[in-house]
Amino acid sequence: MQCGVSLSGVEMSVFQVTSMKYRFGVIVALVVAMVALGLAVWCLADQDLSWRNSEPFDFVSGGNAITGTLWLPDGDPQAAIVLVHGGGAQDRTSDDGYAPLINAFLDHGIAMAAWDKPGVGTSGGNWLHQSMTGRTDETRAALRNLHKRFDRVALGAVGFSQAGWVLPGLTRDDADFLVLIGAAVSWHDRGDYYTRVRLGREGMGRKAIAQVIADQHRADDRAFGPDAQASDAPAGMTPDRWQFLRRNHGADARAALGRLDLPLLGGLGRG
Repeated sequence: MQCGVSLSGVEMSVFQVTSMKYRFGVIVALVVAMVALGLAVWCLADQDLSWRNSEPFDFVSGGNAITGTLWLPDGDPQAAIVLVHGGGAQDRTSDDGYAPLINAFLDHGIAMAAWDKPGVGTSGGNWLHQSMTGRTDETRAALRNLHKRFDRVALGAVGFSQAGWVLPGLTRDDADFLVLIGAAVSWHDRGDYYTRVRLGREGMGRKAIAQVIADQHRADDRAFGPDAQASDAPAGMTPDRWQFLRRNHGADARAALGRLDLPLLGGLGRG
């Protein structure tokens, strides 16, 4: 009597095919995992600037000591750009949010400079004490600093959102080109547009929306107009924030854009 298990030729073939499918499945899973890991590492590298060549980028503007970083491409730069923040308290990389953009420019041979806003990071001052004209002067000082470092390459500025009130104040004496992405143009028109879209999506009619916007204009004039006092500030708003809004709520770049004497590339939305 013979003990054990005996597999026929057919059973052996089924076993071998099943085993091969299993091994193939394992290999495919490993390949997919490795690709996913590679993509993850690539994405993380895109967020990392620590391996890039860099040097301090410090200057003085409005009596404030401004500190930043100049990132350098691997080869000789084809151009050099200053990165101009939008609104809010932002450090030189916008909490690493600019890293993919900076890396993309560096990969194409373009040097990038950015700085901490006044009162943010290691920069002195307080960004809430700035006007849009003051921010233009700050950008101009940064471009002069960049010109000292690069004598024979094109110099430009790239800005976002609130930078739409900043960069149009520059001239061909300051830079060779400008780039604006999602730029603000009129403070009032932008606020009206947001209100109109938001209330329209909530189902409010046009006449009612127009009345809300008119009421908002009157409230803004009381809170931030030329006759406004600190006691007119909206509840919970800090004095610095109130002064910033009072100083800048009339910002409108249309006239400056009409006078612009250097190339501008704009990425703007459609209302």
